[in-house]
Amino acid sequence: MLRSLLLVSLAAALALLSGCATNREPDPLWVEAEVSAPSQRVLGTLVENALLRQNFAIGLGMDPAALKATSQWHTVLQPFSGMGYRERAEVSWRPLEGDQRWLVQVRVQKQENQAIANPTDPRYAEWEWVPDDVDAARELLMRIRSTLGSELELRSESARSLR
Repeated sequence: MLRSLLLVSLAAALALLSGCATNREPDPLWVEAEVSAPSQRVLGTLVENALLRQNFAIGLGMDPAALKATSQWHTVLQPFSGMGYRERAEVSWRPLEGDQRWLVQVRVQKQENQAIANPTDPRYAEWEWVPDDVDAARELLMRIRSTLGSELELRSESARSLR
């Protein structure tokens, strides 16, 4: 009796630990580009505007002294488990050698809602980490670059034919 209780407890502990291990934040996937901007202040304002245009509310996440911005979570709930998600953008920039040159790095973290009961109610959401949304990060970086008038990179064949 005691042995079977111990085995059941051990199995439950292992299941709990394996569930926690899969819900760790994944390694960050940054996209980056060099841009020209007249000043840190102008670049910070453009980053803030690009975040807002892509539905990333900033709140208190803008830190011009640290040269970075972190948005609040943008949540999209769906009626099916695993379909709802939330994303948060991080942008950092640092000066480079040369006149008015900056390295801008962007990351978009993502979590999916695995709640089976009430998946459209944020109070019952069960957020699990998934890999960063690299496409959303590229889009945000392109918004920043296009506002500064930097040359855009077009990757698809149909887009190349438009040049």
